[in-house]
Amino acid sequence: RWNDCLNVVGFKAFFRCRYLETVSIPENVQAIDEWAFHGCNRLKEIRFRHVPEMGEWLTNRSTTWYCPRGSSIVSYCQAFGYPCHFLEIEMDGQDEAIWDCV
Repeated sequence: RWNDCLNVVGFKAFFRCRYLETVSIPENVQAIDEWAFHGCNRLKEIRFRHVPEMGEWLTNRSTTWYCPRGSSIVSYCQAFGYPCHFLEIEMDGQDEAIWDCV
């Protein structure tokens, strides 16, 4: 669980963390510095419901990214070679459907 006051995930904050498998970035996080989750070999997916500022090489290429359709995260994933899927978020914010990007 993330602290509600957290607004930046710092440089190499979780670098080589062996225990992360899934990360959902909360909306209060406005920036993620480079290499924040890089080297986390068990990290299978990272989910975004919004678009924070992002540094370079946040994760390994084996991590699948989930993001809102039409967000700038899609081009970020293409630039760094990350697998990417769309999150289609229902109006109540509770239900999600996953679609392939590109």
